[in-house]
Parts: sequence; C-alpha cells; structure tokens
Amino acid sequence: MLSSLCRENIPINFRFVNPQIKELAKSRSIQEFHINFKRCTSLKYDNILHNLDKLITINENDKFYFDENDQIFIHTNYLGNWSISVYRQLVGLGRENSINDLTYFFTKVKLFLNKAIRDNYTTWEIIPKTKIGILLFKVGQSMKGILKIKETYNDDKLIKNKLNDIINDLNQFKKINSNTLYE
Repeated sequence: MLSSLCRENIPINFRFVNPQIKELAKSRSIQEFHINFKRCTSLKYDNILHNLDKLITINENDKFYFDENDQIFIHTNYLGNWSISVYRQLVGLGRENSINDLTYFFTKVKLFLNKAIRDNYTTWEIIPKTKIGILLFKVGQSMKGILKIKETYNDDKLIKNKLNDIINDLNQFKKINSNTLYE
C-alpha cells in the first residue's frame, strides 16, 4: 500500500526544503532576518547568541538556569556552594531542570543548523549567511562551557551522563559539519 504512494517520476535524491528556510535565506535586512529566524526556530536569534556567550564564559561551580525569556541566567556563588544550591532547590531551579533545558536548547539549535547546512547556507544572502556563520562558530566554542558545567556536577552521575550526551552530540555535529564550522 505504501509503495503505491511512491511514483516513479519522483527523483531518488529528492529532499524537502523547508519554505521558511528559503525565506530566511533571502533576508536582505537584519530585521527581516530576525523575523524569519524566529519563524524557523521559535527562538530569538539574539537569545541564542546570548545563551552561547554565557556558556562560553561560564565558570566552574557557577549554576545556571533558563529564565522565562529562554535566556541563560548564571547564579554566582557569593555565599558558597551550599547556599545557592539550597536556594535553587527551594525555588524549583534544580540542576535537572537546567540540564534538561540545556539539552532542549542545543537540540533546537542543532536541528535548525542542520537544515541551514543542508540548504547550503553559504549561498544565501550576505546577512543570513554571516549570522549563521557566527552561530556555527559560537556553537563550536560552547563546548568549553559544557565541560566546565560537567566539572561543576562531577559528583552527580545522572547529570554527568546527560552532559556527556550533550558533549557527544556536539562532537558528532562538529565532526559531520567540520567543513562548515568556523573555529
């Protein structure tokens, strides 16, 4: 039954190109790019850059969470590790939620970047091409922060495993797309 849906005139190498990606590729202004980017990802480009910058500069033992605007906020330990940990637990900002949000964030970003790379973003208009290049570079650099977060939670096997999954996914992404990443 399924085979009856396939017609001989459809090329074997046919691939669906998301029309939103095509619109993004044609963006000729920064404002148009930001509108089209949000349509493609449901995330704001500036928020993604903000989050990647936070991850690149995070220090070992810093705690983080995603706020209501999907931006990473870093808690600095002014009174020691135990006080910030107790506070975060009391207000529902535990490490499990933070790591789950981080996993979701990277999944969304990688899905979008894979679509852009598949569509050969290097042929796009200058504004989207440059902005995607910046995003690829920062994703590559974010590994530094992920490793520092892993050290922060070194004693928590579950969190460490989740972070290892993120690290492995990023390494695989970098390996597959090594010719397009700017490091």
